[in-house]
Amino acid sequence: MLRKKLCRDLRKNFGQFFSVFLLSMLAVMLFTGLEGNVIGAKKARNVFHDKTVLADNWLYGEGFSDDDADKIKSVGTVGEVQPRLFFSAEASEYDNATLYVYAQNSNKVSKPYLIDGDEYDPDDEEGIWIADRFAKAWDIKCGEKFTFKAGQNKVTRTVRGLIDSAEYEYMIAPDDLTVDFHHIGYIYISYNSVKEIFGAELPYNQIALKAESDNEIDEKKVSEAIDGNYSVMSDRNAVAGIARLDSELQQHDGVSWGFSFIFIIISMLVIITSMNRMVARQRTQIGTLNTLGMKTGRILFHYVSFSLLVSVLGAAIGFILGTFKIGQKMVDKFSGENGFTVPDWKTGFDGSSILILLLVIGSSCFAAFLSCRKILRLRPAESLRPAPPVSGKNCIFEKLPFWDKLGFTARYDLRDVSRAKLRTIMGIIGTACGMLILSASLGMFGTIDNVSDWSFNKIQTFNYQMKLEKKVTTEQADELSEKYSGELVMSASIEAAAQPHAVSDEKEKVVLTVIEGKGMYNVTDADKNIVELKEGQAALTAKTAEKLGLKKGDKVYWHKYDENQWYESEIGVISRAPESMGITMLRSELESDGVDFSPYMMLTNEDISGFDGEEAATVRSHSELEEAYNSNMSVMTVLFVIMLIFALLLIIIVIYNSGNLSFYEREKEFATLKVIGFSSKKIRKLLELQNVWVAVIGVILGMPFAKRVLESIMNSNGENYDYQAVITIPGYLAAAAFVLIVSAFVSFMFSRKIRKLDMVGTFKGIE
Repeated sequence: MLRKKLCRDLRKNFGQFFSVFLLSMLAVMLFTGLEGNVIGAKKARNVFHDKTVLADNWLYGEGFSDDDADKIKSVGTVGEVQPRLFFSAEASEYDNATLYVYAQNSNKVSKPYLIDGDEYDPDDEEGIWIADRFAKAWDIKCGEKFTFKAGQNKVTRTVRGLIDSAEYEYMIAPDDLTVDFHHIGYIYISYNSVKEIFGAELPYNQIALKAESDNEIDEKKVSEAIDGNYSVMSDRNAVAGIARLDSELQQHDGVSWGFSFIFIIISMLVIITSMNRMVARQRTQIGTLNTLGMKTGRILFHYVSFSLLVSVLGAAIGFILGTFKIGQKMVDKFSGENGFTVPDWKTGFDGSSILILLLVIGSSCFAAFLSCRKILRLRPAESLRPAPPVSGKNCIFEKLPFWDKLGFTARYDLRDVSRAKLRTIMGIIGTACGMLILSASLGMFGTIDNVSDWSFNKIQTFNYQMKLEKKVTTEQADELSEKYSGELVMSASIEAAAQPHAVSDEKEKVVLTVIEGKGMYNVTDADKNIVELKEGQAALTAKTAEKLGLKKGDKVYWHKYDENQWYESEIGVISRAPESMGITMLRSELESDGVDFSPYMMLTNEDISGFDGEEAATVRSHSELEEAYNSNMSVMTVLFVIMLIFALLLIIIVIYNSGNLSFYEREKEFATLKVIGFSSKKIRKLLELQNVWVAVIGVILGMPFAKRVLESIMNSNGENYDYQAVITIPGYLAAAAFVLIVSAFVSFMFSRKIRKLDMVGTFKGIE
């Protein structure tokens, strides 16, 4: 009997329960779709990192020995160490692609992960192990001869294996604007072959450290063990190839949890309002079932089963579509031909996916339970009688000083809002959340345009950029700059601190940018205004200053990664840049500190597109750089397109459901109005006006938070990003227009029902 009643009631209230189905499906699908690639990445990375024994820390210095490695290993929290020599080389037969070379005498920490061929053998002086994606880009096979150029020396080795390195989950060539594995790779060779290559034994310049168990390595103890003979000790967060994927996954993680909860909350509100209405209308049926001897628990389960059935079905479909469709598409996007490198990365699910599924189902059932328990507490004889009419009382809006001047429609709708608080709140919150997400999604495009304008019309105001070859001396660069009226720029990785010789947790790993002050590479303040650097002063980016607790006028201390010497600079400007955190200073200031100026690029306004001299690694126009930047931002666009689609669906569902509930809750009132002579058009206006005002209030409440949400999502990509979110007035208007159009369309949908309202049948059908 109850099964038939369940099917009949679901059919009669299809609109409301279909809304719950969609909200449940969207909540789970959004979470598992975005989180599926995160979970899959974490699982694949755990295996990847475990198999390669990825280091926890790296020491960089000007010269390490095996004795230094042994001393470090004796430190209590250090498990294993791997000394190695790192240097850059060129693949001369492969378009002079950049190669990062690691020469080792053992294979204990940060081991290469074998894809094809033989395992890495540090004693094999004739073999070479090459990055798999570089090899695939150039169709290099195991067993072939491979030649690379180290300095002035050409070296030929046999390819023993194709490998991946956990330190290069993300990799881009120094002269590239987008990932292209034709131009970048890495190789592992035997340290024993270094003397043959360079004609002399070179000391190690890196030591990879693996912590013992889950301990953290104490930098102070490591420093004491080798008498401070190192430049920098960094952790995984400072390794660009690892940190870039970390920040990408963190961004997806935050969005999936945050927006899934929005759908869950709206779903609960929809269920509560829908079930309240159904239970109130079926009061006599509930009393009859009680009178016939049916237990209260069984009746309660019957009404909870409406939400249980609909939410289980929606959550299950959402789980399947999100995990295995959207999740896999996200994986394919981020690990594709020019994406991240993690072996066996595929979509997945874990306890958090099951948790969100159970949370969606549980919240739906709990909301239904809250709606039913009040009537089920009544005695059978009491519930058989119609519910007593609600005692009339003045609503809060009647205290308004202009109440008497309002028309009938406005006063009627305000009284209804006062009576149906939960339905109104559901409509306002749902619309506000949808407006927030929709505005943020549309604002992403304006934000990208804003950052592009900030970067390419204020900070970088040149017409052409020439990346210089590494062999170019400062004197040669100066001659080139003078010839083309250019500005030279230097960039170096540094550690900055509020005091000299600070320990790791008191330092920030940032970038030092050195300019000549000729106006082609500028510094901008917090308001994006171009400011001029003065002699003897430096600019410190706002995020770095905040972390170090520094302000304008303070001293900031810094040193280069490959040097132990600390330098001091006075902060003259607290600057802001979208994608570069650190210190900017003039060349004259750098050289006054006794530091060599080593430019890596020249900027000019003259046309050097045809330059073919040996000094240039690449020459690119301003427009090419801007186009490449916009192309790189397309990855983030995927995330916002998904948000945009879900926001549109959320708004449609909420407004439709609000209008649907509003109509059926006032069906008897509308019939009464028809009896006393109101036309269908007039009644529709009552419904339409209320829906519009609920939508307007939701729009107003959602607008102020959209910019904060957008900025939070944009900057969640990592510590080196400081985007300024911009949502234009047209963006807000487009989002608001969509909300109002949907509201008007929903009202139009009920016009037919109002016209066909059967006055006699309505009074008979409503208990």
